[in-house]
Amino acid sequence: RLLGEGDVRPRKVVGAVVHDVGSPSEEPWKKVNAYNFQDVSRWKDLPSKFVLQVYRDYVQTKSLPFLREMWPHAKRSMEFLATFDLDGDGLIENSGFPDQTYDIWTVEGPSAYTGGLWVAALTATYSIAELLGDEEAVEKYKGMTERARKAYQNKLWNSLGYFNYDASGSGHSDSIMADQLAGQWYCRACGLPPVVDSWRAASALKK
Repeated sequence: RLLGEGDVRPRKVVGAVVHDVGSPSEEPWKKVNAYNFQDVSRWKDLPSKFVLQVYRDYVQTKSLPFLREMWPHAKRSMEFLATFDLDGDGLIENSGFPDQTYDIWTVEGPSAYTGGLWVAALTATYSIAELLGDEEAVEKYKGMTERARKAYQNKLWNSLGYFNYDASGSGHSDSIMADQLAGQWYCRACGLPPVVDSWRAASALKK
């Protein structure tokens, strides 16, 4: 039972990435997701972060066996998260509740934080596919990356020089969030192509 909404939800669904490995008092590793304030199986940032962590660990270790072992799980996470692209523009949408790590901040539609992480994770996914010679996945995820990057810029960049919190049109949708560049940072740290143009990143940071 969720503390935030009071609803009963599955502890873990296929494809979703766990928040934690469970409570020491509740069979950790067997009963994952001890956190129960929000439904973490519907969070939009955890699968992206998982894939980015896989790529980061490859960058640090250069271990292709590790990358091969993690590849099916990374693809499954991305396929699960892609189901939240409701309009087919390549960019995922938030679901109108605190469905990300900022677990009391409501987010609806495309958003700067989870959208940027999603574009970064797509970039990491096709980069992994290139390293492993999975040409079908390269073509699929490269195309998704290009569409998502374009939608991210078109739907969230504003005339004030930063990316809106979300595209909901609510009273807080034009708030400025420091973590709007979390995906950009991850790409730079891992040597991946950037999520946004450098001048947009600089403008957002200056704001």
